[in-house]
Amino acid sequence: MKHDFTLTLSPVNQKRGFVYLLFELLLLPGLLFSLGRAVGITSEATVNIIYHLINFAVCLILFRTMLHRSVHNALAHPVRILAVAVTGFIVFQLAGSLIGALLLYLYPDFSNVNDAAVASMVYEAPIPMLIGIGFLVPVAEECLFRGLLFAPVFHRSPPWAFALSVLVFAGIHVVGYIGLFPARILLLCFIQYLPAGLVLCWAMKATDSLIAPILIHSAINLFSLFHLR
Repeated sequence: MKHDFTLTLSPVNQKRGFVYLLFELLLLPGLLFSLGRAVGITSEATVNIIYHLINFAVCLILFRTMLHRSVHNALAHPVRILAVAVTGFIVFQLAGSLIGALLLYLYPDFSNVNDAAVASMVYEAPIPMLIGIGFLVPVAEECLFRGLLFAPVFHRSPPWAFALSVLVFAGIHVVGYIGLFPARILLLCFIQYLPAGLVLCWAMKATDSLIAPILIHSAINLFSLFHLR
């Protein structure tokens, strides 16, 4: 049975989304840390949670039509959504384990710097971080990286849609560490995020819905959370 890919954004919301994405990447983290210090908030976990709450709220507003359509499509084909979500998670785990084992074989001292940062914040505020990582982050990031960067571009060029979404998704997880860690370490971390980006794009295309990639993203994050050391 053929499933056409129909999800897209209006031109106005595309522009708003890109403006917000640039603001989120370039200005929001520094602004929140500055405001936090000004009011006496020094906890990195607290600032991180506020950051994700803002992203979540903004994405609910900007992508409300796409999210509504995604829920409608998911309810129309719940078995397909579940099958794609389970398949995507398994494929990611296999690919991620293979890449992780290869990186450790080639570079025995390698560890993912983003995982280390997340582990520190989870230790500081476990319940809020659990909510953020398991729910807020998957919804916001899937809206931005699949809803904004993948869906509109896919209708013009599927290969470019995959490339853009996957590369930016991987890059966002390492860009904040540029200058703090060697370029080789950041490149290896970047490579680790490529399978997730590919699986999440495939899940959206396969289901014509953001729900499947959100479920996979949430499962990946929670699985990783309980395996952080």
